[in-house]
Amino acid sequence: MITSALSSISLINSPLTMSSGKVTNQIKPSAEEEFLEIARMSPAERLRMQILESMGMSEDSVASMDPEARDAIEDEISRRMMQALTGKDDAEPGSLVDMMA
Repeated sequence: MITSALSSISLINSPLTMSSGKVTNQIKPSAEEEFLEIARMSPAERLRMQILESMGMSEDSVASMDPEARDAIEDEISRRMMQALTGKDDAEPGSLVDMMA
């Protein structure tokens, strides 16, 4: 009896979301967890995440695409990353390499 009362209390505190017509419990990560997830990313991973967000996409949505669409999206992500890193719209591959080293 006490166990069922406690389980109903924990359900009250967790947010409910609609997922394909079903109500599901989904616990939102804390601000600290979100910060740590981003802090553990490399600068390239953070840039990729920002580009995907600006396109209204996520890694999961890209992974679920058919190969042709995924290749097109990956090309666009690469183009935008080069643009962000070089400041040029027409940066060529290898333009970030220091040839003097």
